[in-house]
Amino acid sequence: MAELLAGAPLFPGRSEMDQLNRVFDTVGMQDMKSWPGFARLPRAESALCSRARPPSRLREMFPKLSAAGFDVLSGLLACRPDRRLTAADALRCAWFTEADTPPDATPVTCGSARFTPCVSGVADAIVV
Repeated sequence: MAELLAGAPLFPGRSEMDQLNRVFDTVGMQDMKSWPGFARLPRAESALCSRARPPSRLREMFPKLSAAGFDVLSGLLACRPDRRLTAADALRCAWFTEADTPPDATPVTCGSARFTPCVSGVADAIVV
């Protein structure tokens, strides 16, 4: 989602450690120490994972994204898997279902889900 909105890779890492560094610098690590499974991850005790990180920078990276769109984006990019949105849950979020749609617009069906044909805030959020 972030890459579609930005038109570029969000975490263009050159190696595994560079990739992790970019992820942590972007989404933050504030809740990682409270995650029971974190200590069991490979390299969890490395300097990369123990250094202080700023809070999430997602809002400053996507300032035009609506609040509903930001909820989806930040939910999909949560570091902790137990707090991350699944694709199915993301599709139930208001950003996909409560767009300002003309009354005569026909909803789009994808599987069992129905969506409005325009998604509120998408066009404004895309960085050109």
